[in-house]
Amino acid sequence: MNEKLIKEVVDKHKADKNVISILQSLQDTLGYIPEKELSIIARRLDVPLVKFYGVATFYSQFKLVKPGKYMIRICNGTACHVNTSEALIEVSREFLNIREGETTHDGLFTLELVNCIGACAKAPAAMINYKVYGNLTPQKFKNLLNDLQHG
Repeated sequence: MNEKLIKEVVDKHKADKNVISILQSLQDTLGYIPEKELSIIARRLDVPLVKFYGVATFYSQFKLVKPGKYMIRICNGTACHVNTSEALIEVSREFLNIREGETTHDGLFTLELVNCIGACAKAPAAMINYKVYGNLTPQKFKNLLNDLQHG
């Protein structure tokens, strides 16, 4: 548990109790929103925990589960979709044995589908953490995942 972070968040949001700002503070620092810390913050601010979960589950930007070391975002926007992004999605599902929104058991990979990563000229494209990979074929993508897995 991160007591220092909890104190900082509570002190900062005592007056406004802004749920979105609190969730963002936790996620910006920890990479996700852990249940234990969120429960303590909710209790200390006297905000129902269900209110936090209502907001966190409504907005897809919030992560309630710790993401993997490598966050894989496969673009499924129009340009990528017509250029076979579905094949990249299938490679990910088979190679990693997870579906969208899941993390591998070893905590290495998390898979997400996104509407656009702004690399339409390089379709199909994917982003791993914050690096964009374009003009991907299923084999190139599988090799990339393999390199990360064994790297």
